[in-house]
Amino acid sequence: MLATNIQSAIRRSLNPIRTAKPPRRFQSTGPGPNATKPPKPDDAAAAIAPGAPSTPSNAPTTNLAIWQRLGPLTKAANAFTRANQKRPWVTQVCSSLFIYLIADLNAQRIGGKEYDPIRTRNMLITGACFSIPGYEWFKALGGWFTFSSKALSVATRVLFNQFTFAPLINIYFFSMQALLTGADPVQRVMEKGPETWKNSWIVWPSVIAFNLAFVPFQFRGLVAGCVSVCWQTYLSIQNKKAEMLEEANKQKAAENETVEVRALAAVA
Repeated sequence: MLATNIQSAIRRSLNPIRTAKPPRRFQSTGPGPNATKPPKPDDAAAAIAPGAPSTPSNAPTTNLAIWQRLGPLTKAANAFTRANQKRPWVTQVCSSLFIYLIADLNAQRIGGKEYDPIRTRNMLITGACFSIPGYEWFKALGGWFTFSSKALSVATRVLFNQFTFAPLINIYFFSMQALLTGADPVQRVMEKGPETWKNSWIVWPSVIAFNLAFVPFQFRGLVAGCVSVCWQTYLSIQNKKAEMLEEANKQKAAENETVEVRALAAVA
């Protein structure tokens, strides 16, 4: 009896050892511990060298926007965009100086008279002072009046700009030009402000609508700048006409005063 109990106890103690399964060994098919891990999607995108194309050289470019298929113009626009992102105010001042310089040179060439550096100086001062407020205005305008209809949003922005900012631009331009030349700013604005605001409806509504509807934000300044060269040339010509008219009125008033003085002297 005792022997039977001892044999049963030995069997129970050996039973777990017999039934235990040996650990399974898995053969690894992946890279070893020292292998280089594949980059994550973000790392792979960051590993591309700056300026390197993200698609193979033989990939079709038909899906690229028109702004990315203009060759040297696209490179120049991208350079302007990078500069504007880093130093927006400095870039806007420099571009405004360039626009107003070209506009004044064109206007003086059209006038056919001898070059006047003082006139160019006044135009550059006017453009430099206007560049930052104008940039901030159109930057803010692109985010206003966001309706469900894109066409309604663009139309509202264009009309709002024409009835608010456009008259202020004309008032600023002509009054600044008058102050720099010692003329009466109120008279200059009254003479040329309404006419130029009326003519601005021919140019700027379509330009602003096209910019807001189709042009990416980073290229809007370039599109507006190209049109601004022509528009500032027109404003420079109108300002010169106003100066000539004021000068003619002064000469006429001086001649009338001289005639009156001579008449009084003759009577005396």
